Amino acid sequence: MALAIVGIVIGLVAAFGLGQVMVANLFGVIRLDVMTFVIVAAALALVVVVAGAVPARRAMRIDPMSALRAQ
Repeated sequence: MALAIVGIVIGLVAAFGLGQVMVANLFGVIRLDVMTFVIVAAALALVVVVAGAVPARRAMRIDPMSALRAQ
């Protein structure tokens, strides 16, 4: 989750920085659309949580001794 947060922060900073370039090159683009940034960041965070939680739940169901013996 920490890597995802770092990636989301870097992406948001880059999006804020490149917003001016988009405004200069495209018609009708708003430089700072906060709602879009929030929704995309939340969606990415949700995907990261689900992608980490599903394997973690499956791993919690396995007996540790049987998993070590299988290795």
